[in-house]
Amino acid sequence: MNLPRPGADRSYYLTVLFPIAMTTTLPPLGPHSRVSTSPEALSVDVNGEFVLMSLKDGQYAGLDGIGSIIWARLAHPVTVGELCAELATRYRAAPGRIEQDVLDFLGQLQARDMIRVCAD
Repeated sequence: MNLPRPGADRSYYLTVLFPIAMTTTLPPLGPHSRVSTSPEALSVDVNGEFVLMSLKDGQYAGLDGIGSIIWARLAHPVTVGELCAELATRYRAAPGRIEQDVLDFLGQLQARDMIRVCAD
């Protein structure tokens, strides 16, 4: 899927490609969860889109569009609520949809040890 860049038509799409299904059950993330990238994840920016690899198990992911924007933002700890609010100012989408999509996306990253939940 070819996703628009920020400022293009300001549509909202979030996709991530993981080759292996999740099997780990972790505590759910919420709007007050503070998250950042994990030291267990390597990433490389390829023309504005990130490719991630887990050092723990070698799993990889390709991020496109908003997934790459979120990954770049996770370089420093941020709450899920702050992240969703930032996306809501950049894209046309219902806040509830943005929050659910971001939580789903972060849950996938968390299950693969690619992000960490930070202490307050």
